[in-house]
Amino acid sequence: MNDLYFDLRSESDMRTVFTKAVGQEIYRIRRSRGITGRELAKELNVSQQQVSRYERGICNITVDTLILILNVLNVSVDGFFKQVYLNISDLQKQIDESYQRVFLSLKVSDEQVFKFN
Repeated sequence: MNDLYFDLRSESDMRTVFTKAVGQEIYRIRRSRGITGRELAKELNVSQQQVSRYERGICNITVDTLILILNVLNVSVDGFFKQVYLNISDLQKQIDESYQRVFLSLKVSDEQVFKFN
């Protein structure tokens, strides 16, 4: 079921989900390490706004920049992407559950609308 969900998504949607998941994980790690966005920006030689764009998934991160970020945050590449994968899986489950609730409510609603007394 999980693989089917992602197979049906457009390539653009997949990139958006992935970019957001990467950004959210950077944000989570940065906060857990007690590092401010400004401090991370200074280490990367970019603006604090740019770090915010990365974390919100608005801007794509180059491989070079990601490696620098992970180095500053003292996180391994494989550990980082394992967590990103888990985050995407969790997000997918939440989306699936939301859609299921919507469709179930529509089904009940349709039965009530088309029910003849």
